[in-house]
Amino acid sequence: DILSEYNVPASFCVLGSLIESNEALLKRMLSLNCEIVNHSWNHEYLAKSPEEVYDNIQRTDDAIFRACGVRPQYFRPPYGASNECLQSALKNLKKIGLLWNSDPEDWKLRDAPKIASAVLDSVTDGGIIILHDIYTPTCMAAAVIIPELLHRGYELKTVSDLLKHRNPVPGNTYGYA
Repeated sequence: DILSEYNVPASFCVLGSLIESNEALLKRMLSLNCEIVNHSWNHEYLAKSPEEVYDNIQRTDDAIFRACGVRPQYFRPPYGASNECLQSALKNLKKIGLLWNSDPEDWKLRDAPKIASAVLDSVTDGGIIILHDIYTPTCMAAAVIIPELLHRGYELKTVSDLLKHRNPVPGNTYGYA
């Protein structure tokens, strides 16, 4: 609702295991010009064999496609953790890895004013901010963050729009976590 109110997009990193009961929400994200990013099936560390990691990502891609007809270009690894198995799977799936450079640790703070302050104090031009929309205080903080960033002259973009000038290469990871 906040994104709609300010007519700004975001990139949503989704878990495959939660898609089935949230198809309408994914469709709404797309209707608001938001982007959907694969965030694995169930948020576990992906340190298994390349085949298991590949299957985890592909299974989530398939669920996203069934729900809303898109296949994500980006993959955000749980916890920002990467390894050879993941890099191999990303290359084989022609998927781009995604990290971030601003983490207010909203999952730990659970306090809207502190989350908003942490983001607004650390935001940088071209930065990728990670927030978790599953927490009410984070959504409340977004209602402060978004208008303030716009007031400061920032443009809010999807990850694809932000990184397109860098010509991201599948198999590579972008961001700074």
